[in-house]
Amino acid sequence: MLIFNAMKFIEIIQKTIQIISTPAKMWELLLKENNDHSKNFFFFYSLLALNIAATFFGTLLNEADYPFIKSLLKALIWGIAIYVGYWGIYFVLVEFILKRFEAFLTKQEAHLLLIYSFVLSLAISILTALFPDLFFIKIAYIYTLFIVWEGTGKIIPSFDENKRSNFVLLFSCSIILIPTIIYQILILAVPAAQ
Repeated sequence: MLIFNAMKFIEIIQKTIQIISTPAKMWELLLKENNDHSKNFFFFYSLLALNIAATFFGTLLNEADYPFIKSLLKALIWGIAIYVGYWGIYFVLVEFILKRFEAFLTKQEAHLLLIYSFVLSLAISILTALFPDLFFIKIAYIYTLFIVWEGTGKIIPSFDENKRSNFVLLFSCSIILIPTIIYQILILAVPAAQ
């Protein structure tokens, strides 16, 4: 059982690195393989769990006053922000962005596009939670545009370049901003986590 879990963990890390390093190739592979909805969600929930753990341990190691309580609160708040942010982004994608661009995606395609476009943000969050001195790598959020660009080209090939550019910009901004805004609201609502 432990070996199985270690293998799954290594597979998740490899897939995360591949989607960031070679998005065009990875999107093709994701579309070719039999996309099991539960497998994609397992990938997302694994990254969510890693984010919660990284936030907890990162805060525990870097806080001076009441580190355990702050660590627990920040980890829970960040986990909620990512989870609610995911569904907020999905809602924005399905109800506003796709309708605005008169595009149609199946539910499975929409989740596939969102989960793997969200990978870079989740990876950066893990790294900056564990190593706060690496805050400058948040500039790499811009690379989300390229990941979404490649994914959109594969999943919605009917878009012309102008339409695709606008779609990518709106969708990428929602991926980057929605979880952060939710986190800031929740942190303000829970003063003990500050």
